[in-house]
Amino acid sequence: MSAHYYITFSSAVGDITAVANDTALVYLCIGDGYLDDSRFTFLNAQKTNTSPILIALQQRLFEDTSSLPIQPHGTPFQQTVWQALRTIPNGKTASYTDIARQIGKPKAFRAVAAACKANPIALLIPCHRVLNKNGSISGYRWGVQIKEHLLEMEKSIK
Repeated sequence: MSAHYYITFSSAVGDITAVANDTALVYLCIGDGYLDDSRFTFLNAQKTNTSPILIALQQRLFEDTSSLPIQPHGTPFQQTVWQALRTIPNGKTASYTDIARQIGKPKAFRAVAAACKANPIALLIPCHRVLNKNGSISGYRWGVQIKEHLLEMEKSIK
């Protein structure tokens, strides 16, 4: 099992905690949510400021992070949903139903929502870009206000 390293830093949406192994980012949360997330404690991560992946993340968080290697842990269905979420362009949104159709499971919109909630790499797997079918903003693991703020930030970056 490879070692894990973490960093905590301030951002436009609050504190960010990110965890990486030697090859990829494996976990990212907004705020202090990692304290309640068992996935973080199982990683036995050591604090660092020398991980190239974590340094690159900190420098480019709200810019182009598509080249950062990620390694989210989840079920095959979750992995499929998370890959679909990464295809939503910056500044754009999709509905849970859109994602369900995209992955070939048009009736699985609730399961898509559950996969969004289980997303271990916030921001880089952009579950904040997924809205209700009617375009309204619903729950977000890090709070609806942060989701709204992220969407507004991305509109201005386009």
